[in-house]
Amino acid sequence: KHQLELTEQLMRPRSRGWTTLEIVSRLFPEDSGVRLDGLQYSLVTDTPAAVSTEPAKTLGLTRRLTLTGLAREESLPLLNAMNSNRTMTDRLKALAAEIGDETYAVSTARPLTVALTVNRNPQFGIEDAEDSPLAEPDSSYPYAFEVVLTVTLPPTDPYALPIEDPTKLTPAVASQP
Repeated sequence: KHQLELTEQLMRPRSRGWTTLEIVSRLFPEDSGVRLDGLQYSLVTDTPAAVSTEPAKTLGLTRRLTLTGLAREESLPLLNAMNSNRTMTDRLKALAAEIGDETYAVSTARPLTVALTVNRNPQFGIEDAEDSPLAEPDSSYPYAFEVVLTVTLPPTDPYALPIEDPTKLTPAVASQP
């Protein structure tokens, strides 16, 4: 039994990584006209509030997912829909339920911020976008985009990071982003 618990603890972070990839793959359907080029994921702890008279027992977390890529004309409605906090909140709630990972479910207590930037792809060329065998893959995508999804888990969240002994939390550790 101990070996099973240990294995589960070791596999949990790996499983979370796969969950993130699953979320991303479901945000952009296969034939959506989007080519995902980059994914950055960060999870940082918040600094404990200095105003409280009682030491913090948990730290809030901020999860940031940054997606970069190229897009065709037909994918602009999908990208524009992603620029809505309400749409993405509903979408992430549904995906969290489908995948079975409630840490991705956002709510008023676990707010989501969405930032979308769409620009012209500097490598896009009308001549190259034809069916030429010499065409660069990037040249058939007229738009470049970046989507940043930020979810804040407050210290009161069930998945906030517990601090065993708040008095041992050094200022250097507490001030890290």
